[in-house]
Amino acid sequence: MKKEKDILRQLEEKALKRNKTIILPESGDERVVEAARIILKRKIAKVILLQNDNELEGKFKPRKDLTIIDSGFGVQYSNELLRLRRKKKSDFEVKEAESESVEPLVFSMMLLKKGFADGVIAGSVHTTSQVIKQAISIVGIEKGNKTVSSFFLFNFPKDHRLEGRVFSFADCGVIPNPTEEQLSDIALQTSKNFKKLTGMKPRVAFYHFPQKEVLLIPVLIRLLKQ
Repeated sequence: MKKEKDILRQLEEKALKRNKTIILPESGDERVVEAARIILKRKIAKVILLQNDNELEGKFKPRKDLTIIDSGFGVQYSNELLRLRRKKKSDFEVKEAESESVEPLVFSMMLLKKGFADGVIAGSVHTTSQVIKQAISIVGIEKGNKTVSSFFLFNFPKDHRLEGRVFSFADCGVIPNPTEEQLSDIALQTSKNFKKLTGMKPRVAFYHFPQKEVLLIPVLIRLLKQ
């Protein structure tokens, strides 16, 4: 019987067909530069790289599927950023907006919001909380969604007893101690994204650590009371 392709290969093939545009704002990190080269070589997506002080000069040859933008151009969105920031902080100043607007991560989110790309990949330089904070405050979250969470997508190597299986684990650190409602949201979002990525029908399980003589963390206690 013919073996199914692993999930990473399946996702790559889907990306090839869709030809989306991805922004990589952390181009000062050589790992990001190498990732961009791989994406372009395999034609997985079109790439937008944001740079400071011409740091990418000489690293790429001109090509149609690559755009390199100086982060300084982000200042054109300073007025819009000012408006967004003042929703939460009424005394946010013009100078602060001008300064933030040229930060690569902030600029990338503004470009995404304006429809210049389909996604932003970040986290090699910035922390998870920094990336999520800017995404929520600038791009916003899906209508009807109250909780932002994260998940890992696992597959297994050849000859492993779980070869061919795919698992999602959530939450991966965004909400370490969720309420019952948040936990429900996390399960629903993870299931939805699992199906979207794999095409498989999700089955959900709530896991708790074995109870010893120590108290379980509050969310697990709440789960056990359901």
